[in-house]
Amino acid sequence: MVKKAGTSASGSKSNGGGGVKKDPKEPKNSYMHYAAGRREELKEQGIKGHRIHKKMGKEWREMEDEDKKPYIDMAEEDQQRYEREIEASGD
Repeated sequence: MVKKAGTSASGSKSNGGGGVKKDPKEPKNSYMHYAAGRREELKEQGIKGHRIHKKMGKEWREMEDEDKKPYIDMAEEDQQRYEREIEASGD
């Protein structure tokens, strides 16, 4: 792999202090916030593999907007966090 000067192998810019400057973590969408918690519950019920994802997707599509609201709010907060971190990083 050919590296550009001033970047790490992952492509992030070096901060000049020997460490690697990491880009802010991308924000999750509302479904990803829902799935993060629900996945563990389904695993505990003994559901495995792709069946977990099929079940979560079906549940999400059938959810009322009112039930999705907490996850939508989490996604909006996560987006705001991401934007603050991007601005603070100077990019």
